[in-house]
Amino acid sequence: MKKFLMIFAIVLGSFALPNLTEASEAPKVNSLNESLTPQEISEIINDLHNKYDVGETVSSEDEEFLKTYAMKVSPEEGSKIVPMSLRTFTGVGSGGGTKARTLGTLNINVGALKVNYVINMTTAMESGRAEKITNKYEHAAWGIIGSGGLGRIYSKEDTDSCTNQSCLSTFRNEYFGLIPLYVTTNITPRVKPVNKGSYDIQITQLKN
Repeated sequence: MKKFLMIFAIVLGSFALPNLTEASEAPKVNSLNESLTPQEISEIINDLHNKYDVGETVSSEDEEFLKTYAMKVSPEEGSKIVPMSLRTFTGVGSGGGTKARTLGTLNINVGALKVNYVINMTTAMESGRAEKITNKYEHAAWGIIGSGGLGRIYSKEDTDSCTNQSCLSTFRNEYFGLIPLYVTTNITPRVKPVNKGSYDIQITQLKN
């Protein structure tokens, strides 16, 4: 199982900010009839990214979650192309006497045999000074595996670090020969103040 993590729930999702030193257990999907908050969606997506490696099928409960909350990218019947999807996201975090904000967009384009996406994001200090700002994301694609089960078919993550008081990052990637039904993206900027400690900025909005 994957030991690393990353949080764009790009539903991609949303929330309040926990300190990196405070581990919180992801909420369980007890009933998809009840709407989950953006923070809960993001936490569950992060949990799925850690739970499944490429080639592993998901449980029926996790499949239902992906069908309900993940970005759907399968072409409509009679079409081989999914229209480009643009989503915006933002988040605010604080710690060590500092405050920082992230703004960005996720652009995904799905073709017949190719998926490409671009993430543009800026994390900047609003108060206090940072020793380092790191923009980070993890992307996963979910599709049919083996005899018909839904599973993880692709995984990618990347980081970009800056020592300035703002960090502008562009992540571009594409993959071929896969037919995803759903994609999930977690984005987790991290700020290290000049004095001590560090904190993640959890994305609070990710929507069309």
